[in-house]
Amino acid sequence: MLESIEDTEVFQRIVAAVRAGNAGLASDIDGTLSPIAPTPSESFVPEEVRTGLEKLYSTGKFKLMALVSGRSPLDGRGLVKMPQMLYLGNHGMERLEPDAANPVPARAVVKYQPMVAAALDLVRQNLLTHSPQDFGFPADAGPEWVNSLLFEDKGLTASIHYRLCPVPELARQTTLDEIRAATVNTGLIITEGRQVLEIRPPVEINKGTALTDLALEFGLESLIFMGDDLTDVDGFLALRKLEMVGGSFKQGFAIGVTSPEMNPKVRETADTLVEGVGGVAAFLERLYRHLQE
Repeated sequence: MLESIEDTEVFQRIVAAVRAGNAGLASDIDGTLSPIAPTPSESFVPEEVRTGLEKLYSTGKFKLMALVSGRSPLDGRGLVKMPQMLYLGNHGMERLEPDAANPVPARAVVKYQPMVAAALDLVRQNLLTHSPQDFGFPADAGPEWVNSLLFEDKGLTASIHYRLCPVPELARQTTLDEIRAATVNTGLIITEGRQVLEIRPPVEINKGTALTDLALEFGLESLIFMGDDLTDVDGFLALRKLEMVGGSFKQGFAIGVTSPEMNPKVRETADTLVEGVGGVAAFLERLYRHLQE
């Protein structure tokens, strides 16, 4: 069992940094604010997490509160249900301002959208010609086995989820092989998350670049970032780089969220760990209480 974050030296530094002013709070969504679900549409944010975010927002002590997710920003806002926050979707490729109706994509990625969509269609077509055994199903599995693969077109990026397959390792390799074949000579990038493979444009935009841009734009002196997956490590590492650059930015706090599927790099790059989504809720509540003292 992890030590309570409230008892850690990192927590005390977080409280002091927020009290000092010009602080930011950013977070991933799935696996951090929301438990990982069998499919993205089944995800939900527990009330205690949303309440914790709302309480911290109400303090007025954060110059920035933002959510940086692999979801599209409208999808992320629909899940979290806090329109007053800033949402960066597709790992920072789209930006949805507080209370805005539509997100704005990064100019550099728009031209790749047809290419990403075409690659996803080709992967879908090719995967569905495979034997069910290639995904861990018995040879005589009925046609419904194909429903174990979820193809998600997020506009600027695309994802293929294989969490519902009985042998995820086998499904991952089969899917990865087809994505590689569909994207060869296109320049498109393949990334991985928790039982999901992604197709992205060949641009240098990720959660790390997104957090760096936000820190500079808002003139932050400190920034807390919570995440649970390999894509969040980009954000953790960006906080370290911001500290090294100096200037007005002084401290970054990388909070890793544990799970049985946690990539070792999350543990290696985080300043401290909390236990699952419940640990995130506890951190938010305890931070709020300390800021009220």
